[in-house]
Amino acid sequence: MTQVTDHGSGPAQNQAMTTAAIDWTQAPVEDLVSHIVGEHHEYLRRAMPRITSLLAEAWTRESGPPAAPLAALESLWQPFVDEMNGHLWKEEMILFPAVRAMACGAGEATSHCGGVQNPIRVMLMEHDSADSALRAMRRVTGGFTLPAGCGESVAALYRALEELESDVYAHIRKENEILFPRALGMQE
Repeated sequence: MTQVTDHGSGPAQNQAMTTAAIDWTQAPVEDLVSHIVGEHHEYLRRAMPRITSLLAEAWTRESGPPAAPLAALESLWQPFVDEMNGHLWKEEMILFPAVRAMACGAGEATSHCGGVQNPIRVMLMEHDSADSALRAMRRVTGGFTLPAGCGESVAALYRALEELESDVYAHIRKENEILFPRALGMQE
């Protein structure tokens, strides 16, 4: 399991400050699942199309030095989006309903996967993949450092990517470090 590091500030960090009083290790699992879907999944559903548009806009408005990082970002971005969309679907349609059922006492009989350990194993692999993609995006952008001569379109793109990175890492931490261990504990 990859240890993730939050490299930025943005809505995820601001939201973390407003929910700092909530101890997710003690809160009902149903509340944690609802929080993850309502905050992190919904954030991704808004941010990914916006970043796709910002990347396209940067290509049409920029010329010169920013082209190399933009080409590298483009090759990383769409596979990341495709994987994240699939990941969100699997969590919401397979894993989270099973976790909610266990939390309500329905047990693992409600899961066609024979429990939560297999879906969690898949989610952990996908979290590692997302971490690798985010690290690659950070690397090709020089840590989201604006290239000399870039315009506002690249600046907006880099800000949005850094904000997304921060939110995804907060999302992964809540699942890897809190939700998944709690779900596995309920199953035992």
